[in-house]
Amino acid sequence: MVHVMDPAAKQFWAAWGEVHTLDGLIDISAKTEEEWKKVEDGAATVIVAAGVLQRPEYTREPAGKWRGYAKAVADLAKTGMERAEAQDLTAMQTLGEELDKRCEACHEAFIPKT
Repeated sequence: MVHVMDPAAKQFWAAWGEVHTLDGLIDISAKTEEEWKKVEDGAATVIVAAGVLQRPEYTREPAGKWRGYAKAVADLAKTGMERAEAQDLTAMQTLGEELDKRCEACHEAFIPKT
């Protein structure tokens, strides 16, 4: 799943951001239709991947906790997809930060399998 979820999450996070350079901050947030489409696609893939993680063959124990993390990520990505479609940069920053927190919480509870 790391081969699906990680690249998709990175596309989701590409909606907003800054890079510090010697010349100062550079805004790397999505600006064009093509860039926003990639963010939408990333969010959609996160939704699908989180759904797969809730299937019995992917569930880890304790199952309730595992499925809870997966559902929380799917729900957040659904909102993210909607906000990306609206090209809402402010919402995407907040949602991106929240996705990071949810991913980290799950990774602390369940070590990712590579």
